[in-house]
Amino acid sequence: MTNSTKNFTYKPMRDIISTIIRTFFSLIGFFIMQMLINLVDHPDTPLISTWAGRIYLCIAIVIIGIYLLDIFTNTFNHLSIGIDEIVYRTGWLSQKTMTLSAYQIKSHYTRQGPLQKLCNTMDLLITTAGDSPEIVFHNISNGEIANQMMCELIRRYGRRNNH
Repeated sequence: MTNSTKNFTYKPMRDIISTIIRTFFSLIGFFIMQMLINLVDHPDTPLISTWAGRIYLCIAIVIIGIYLLDIFTNTFNHLSIGIDEIVYRTGWLSQKTMTLSAYQIKSHYTRQGPLQKLCNTMDLLITTAGDSPEIVFHNISNGEIANQMMCELIRRYGRRNNH
């Protein structure tokens, strides 16, 4: 790759906000469940009220932990766009590098939800063959610049559809 290579990284803010929102709604669900259990609590079944809340809370903690682990592992994702190739690196314990020549790139597109707009991120999806993308980079930093560089690569080198 030449000196005009630009590096892009994962920006975790959108996923952190999303996890906070999920946690908030999980807590609301927990309190609603506790109120319902207290309404139908029967002296013959004290185990339901004792264990149901604990089980729900444990499941919520595990799910939130999985979200946080996903955020952590995504911080190891990097995309480098050069003059005639892109390099995508991902992984924490098990690392993977995918290098694509500009000639291999068929198309790319971006998507941006409301929370991503707020956090100034977007998803970048790159397709080389077929209909589904080979590279999906979530919450990319400087997504507009990456999008412009991908448009330039495809315009200059990308495959043409012969339909």
